[in-house]
Amino acid sequence: MLRLLIRYGFRVLLIVAPFFLPLMNLLGFVAEAGDAGTVRVHLGFTSFEGPASDVQLWLRISLVGLAIAGIFVFDIFDLYLPQLQRKDFRKQYLDLEAKKWKKHLGEQIRISVLYARRPWFFPLFRYFRWEWTYGFRAGETHHDANLFLTEWQGVAGRALRQEKPQLARIPRELFENLSWAERWLL
Repeated sequence: MLRLLIRYGFRVLLIVAPFFLPLMNLLGFVAEAGDAGTVRVHLGFTSFEGPASDVQLWLRISLVGLAIAGIFVFDIFDLYLPQLQRKDFRKQYLDLEAKKWKKHLGEQIRISVLYARRPWFFPLFRYFRWEWTYGFRAGETHHDANLFLTEWQGVAGRALRQEKPQLARIPRELFENLSWAERWLL
């Protein structure tokens, strides 16, 4: 409950702060009247001094800045750090499972875990992001490790389109006889 209050409290503060009209009434409670129509506001971490309209503007800007900083810090603890923990757990879990798979499937197996993403700037286009691989050694013999694949390329694209797991076994002799375009669309 507290987490929801903090999360949405900062967002509401961000929306409401620029339109917070009763700030002039608040100035009467926290401000000291200065000479020639100036106002001085002392807060715990800063103070503002000047004409009432300027002080009100800086208080609004400070509230917006506080809301943005709060959202940023909260999102680090609520989204980013747990995501790192999930990635670490996923890698450790899949590494343990790969050892079991290796016993049943043999030494020559290569496994890749990919997920489809849509970029925000082109929502009709999906591509695959490599999350975890087993049996791939980039640069040595596996030139296909960490390729940029779209939804219409490769076995991963076929699996995404058909919504079923796919198995691909292409003998080296057949693969060497394919043209560049056939390999690219495979």
